[in-house]
Amino acid sequence: MSGMGKNARTDVPFVRLLLCAALLCACAGPRKPPADAVYLGGRVYTMGTPARAQALAVRGGKVVFAGSDRAARGFVGPGTRVSDLQGKTVLPGLIDSHVHPLTSGVAMGECVLAGLETRERVLEKIRLCAKAVPEGWVRGGGWELPIFPDANPDKALLDEAAPGRLVYLDSADGHSAWVSAKALEAAGITKDTPDPPG
Repeated sequence: MSGMGKNARTDVPFVRLLLCAALLCACAGPRKPPADAVYLGGRVYTMGTPARAQALAVRGGKVVFAGSDRAARGFVGPGTRVSDLQGKTVLPGLIDSHVHPLTSGVAMGECVLAGLETRERVLEKIRLCAKAVPEGWVRGGGWELPIFPDANPDKALLDEAAPGRLVYLDSADGHSAWVSAKALEAAGITKDTPDPPG
């Protein structure tokens, strides 16, 4: 028995060491999955809590961490791309979302070309609109720039689809217009009219 007691006393430090190691592992919790990218050393404005941070970790296209450089290093794994921002500022994406209810409502009563994916479909819709409005202007819009060469549809296409008609059609982005020869004539624009400044 005395031999057994001696062994038990010698094993106590070893058992204590095992218990401490197990306790430390339990307190550490599960390891975070590595991020795809970690950005360190920046001035990050989160617009949340915390409002400012030094670092970001991104996984799957989403920010999974914003905080200190030290804590962000916990997201670094073998495949993580780490970038030093060198004090540069990082802001959340700024997205402008807005509507034009009045003009959108008016447009619904005009020749709607939105969603038409080919030039032929656009021209067919213009023919139908011209028949539906036998006199005056054929107005509308929504045509997509990429379906025409250099994003510039020719007036000859409108003159064929709506012969002799006043036609004015806004582009889908609202920054261009496609008009017929008759519309150009009504505006006093000819091949000799100089381009306006800018």
